[in-house]
Amino acid sequence: MYSHEFWHGHCLSIGETKKRIPMLLRRMKFLSMAILALTFVACDKSNNGGPNSSKANFYLTDAPGDFDAVNVEIEKVEVKTDASGFTEIAINPGVYDLLQLTNGVDTLLGEVELTGDTLKEIRLVLGANNTVVVDGETKSLKVPSGQSSGLKIKVNHEITAGLTYDFTLDFDAGQSVKERGNGEYILKPVIRVFSDRKQGATVDGDVQPDSSGTSVMMISQFNDTLSTYTDEDGSFKFKNVSEGIYTVKAQHGEMVGIKTGVAINANAQVDIGTIVLQ
Repeated sequence: MYSHEFWHGHCLSIGETKKRIPMLLRRMKFLSMAILALTFVACDKSNNGGPNSSKANFYLTDAPGDFDAVNVEIEKVEVKTDASGFTEIAINPGVYDLLQLTNGVDTLLGEVELTGDTLKEIRLVLGANNTVVVDGETKSLKVPSGQSSGLKIKVNHEITAGLTYDFTLDFDAGQSVKERGNGEYILKPVIRVFSDRKQGATVDGDVQPDSSGTSVMMISQFNDTLSTYTDEDGSFKFKNVSEGIYTVKAQHGEMVGIKTGVAINANAQVDIGTIVLQ
């Protein structure tokens, strides 16, 4: 019967072994803590995308139209980079009322890990359960057959591995919903994509006399148009406004108010004050 153990290739007595055991346990404890700390660091880095990928969050918002509701069924959202084909984003498919997403309100559609150096395209696949509510009456909102396979939106935004990006899909209901002569409505989506939700300016103001539902438009020197409606207190908000000089027009029925020469700088917070209807 043997009463010896081996330590680094040397034969140790039982007494020597007992002396070594506490040292061994301390070393094992230190090694376990080091492994645990390394695990937490690795998990934290994965939240911002792996070393070869970036994370992207996708939000939905709306520039409203003159309707009671615009209900759009979103079945699928896919993205394409320079390193891969279309990849589906995990979203909550369903019907979204775009008019609930106005004046700076948005909702998270989903998120995905991206590889490559450029986000090339976003493809939005709509379902058939689309409606528009006009003067309290719900009407079918048809999607042209050519867009049933998905609406492709060009992005071409550079991405860097390890970083997190926010992309906002601004669904312009006012320009997307068209009425035909026979009283039918069709949906021809007009969507702008903003990257990094803070890249454009935020523009605030109010309209007097105050009332909800006053139409407000921002028209750039290039005739690009943004639109929204006032809240109950007459206030309004535009987000992600590009740099430039704008004319801001408010209209409620036959009453109109205009401000010209409104200068917008990138990433600025701009309060244009009160627009008075006359």
